[in-house]
Amino acid sequence: MSPEELKDYIVQSIDAMQGEDIQVLPVDQLTPTADYFVIATGRSTRHVKAVCDRLCEDLKNCNHPVKHIEGLPESEWILLDYATVIVHIMLCNTRELYALEKLWSIDLVK
Repeated sequence: MSPEELKDYIVQSIDAMQGEDIQVLPVDQLTPTADYFVIATGRSTRHVKAVCDRLCEDLKNCNHPVKHIEGLPESEWILLDYATVIVHIMLCNTRELYALEKLWSIDLVK
């Protein structure tokens, strides 16, 4: 799966779990860490964890197991590392506090 296809699959999976305010940041020109950051908001720590679990399971079934996970068991902000795509799923207040979109200060891709 190409980075673009992986990013699209991740967005669809998060959307299917009713993740909110899903944004994609193309960071390939800014960092060697990844091609995309996908950022989404969950309604509660339980919802953030459920979105994370579903995404991990979906991608594992597609032969794309997560390389690293941060943020469990608290689940206020979970980071999933899929090498070319880094996923951030967080609570609304956590997302507002860290403002990753502003931190990277780049235009969002739909």
